[in-house]
Amino acid sequence: MADDANDRGGAAAANGGATEPKLTRKEAVRRAMQEIGEDAKLADLQAVIRDRFHIAIGTNHISTERGKIRKEAQPKARPAAKKAAPKKRTAPNQAAAPAPAAAPTAPAAEAVPAGGYGLEDIQAAKQLLGRLGADRPGA
Repeated sequence: MADDANDRGGAAAANGGATEPKLTRKEAVRRAMQEIGEDAKLADLQAVIRDRFHIAIGTNHISTERGKIRKEAQPKARPAAKKAAPKKRTAPNQAAAPAPAAAPTAPAAEAVPAGGYGLEDIQAAKQLLGRLGADRPGA
C-alpha cells in the first residue's frame, strides 16, 4: 500500500517536477470507466487502472467506487410536495342542533370498504351509545 502513494505521484517527475494533484482511486475508476465503458468487467477495470495509472486496487473497491460514481451521475430526486390539510367545513348552526336519527341510505352502503366499517355502521353505533350512555359498564 505504501507503494501506491508513491506511484500516483509519478506524473510530477514526467512533467518537469511540477506538482500535479494526486489521482485518487475514485478518479482512476472514473477514467477507466470512461475509457473502456461503464459496463466493463471489474477485472478489466482493474487491469486498466494498474497499467495506465499504476495504482493497485482490489475489485471490491472498484465495485464500490463504480457504484458511487453511477449514483452521483443519476439526477437527484426532488422531495415530494407536501399536501395541504383539507379544510373542515362546518355549518354555524350544525353544532348546536342535535343530530336526527340516522336513516340508512343506499350510497353509504356502497362505500363500505371490504372487511371494514362503513359510515352507516358508525352512525348506528353512535346512536346506540347516545341512548345507553358511555359510562354504563359492559352489559
